[in-house]
Amino acid sequence: MPADRHTSTRHIRKSASSRQAGLPGRKASRQEVPLRHKQTEAPEKSTTPGPPTQGPSTNDPLVLAAALLDAVREEDAPSVSALSKSLAGLDRMELSNTLNTDARKKAFWINLYNAQAQWAMLQNPPGGSTVAWLWFFRKKRFAVAGETLSLDQVEHGFLRRSRIWWAAGYLRKPWTSALERRWRVDTLDPRIHFALNCAAASCPPIRHYNAADIDHQLDLATAAYLDEELEEDAANGVLLLPGIFKMFRGDFATAGMVHSASGGKGVAEPAWRALWGRLTGAPSASEAGILAFLNRHDRFRGQAEAWRLRFKPFDRTRTLRHYA
Repeated sequence: MPADRHTSTRHIRKSASSRQAGLPGRKASRQEVPLRHKQTEAPEKSTTPGPPTQGPSTNDPLVLAAALLDAVREEDAPSVSALSKSLAGLDRMELSNTLNTDARKKAFWINLYNAQAQWAMLQNPPGGSTVAWLWFFRKKRFAVAGETLSLDQVEHGFLRRSRIWWAAGYLRKPWTSALERRWRVDTLDPRIHFALNCAAASCPPIRHYNAADIDHQLDLATAAYLDEELEEDAANGVLLLPGIFKMFRGDFATAGMVHSASGGKGVAEPAWRALWGRLTGAPSASEAGILAFLNRHDRFRGQAEAWRLRFKPFDRTRTLRHYA
């Protein structure tokens, strides 16, 4: 993720809309305090010695990734270490055979990303410089099936189907490894942006995802985030959108295919034109793609020509333990 000057830590209170959305995950209480006095507290740990924590007795990658997320939430270092070793020791071919659908790939990589990002932020947070922040996400810091990976590889390589991180979703890598092609999704799903948590204040809360229900789960996560963040100024014809839409504008335009607000059929927008609009601020047909995305999730109804899109800044204040 791009860097930001904010590096303080604060808590997030779960919104009413999220609580009512029926989203997966356990509730986590938050206590609101004045911002300048907010601090992060680790969960209380028992002082009574107990038996060593054991991970699940399975080599199922989906089970291991979900268990790792549980261990990170509990801040159970022995379990995190054991589960990380199990994931590192997976057979590469067996992992590829298990991740044989986009649903399985999304569930596995989202849970793994959220677990690894949260754990790394808890253990070794980056400094306040731009370089430190960029390096945090680009550093190869954990292994899966013998392959050492970075958080950027998981997000932009596997989940965003080899998109270049700085190009807002309009450009793909000119070259990718055979491994990345094998482990990445077949179709980029922009709803992942409402599931991934990079420990920033503007990120969605962390939840468990499973392959069987992930389509429904991502719909619910998207709706909850939009209910919280989307603002509509009908009098002035302005939609104030979360910063995620600006950062990954091309993802929401479905790789250059833009849906008309009235007919629903897509018209092609060359990636170079969309990117030029992104860089220069010129109007881009991809804005219609964003509106079509909102329409599909019943969060906006109207003609694209009648509205102007404005974007909130993406708040990268470091925010830990933001669980649903």
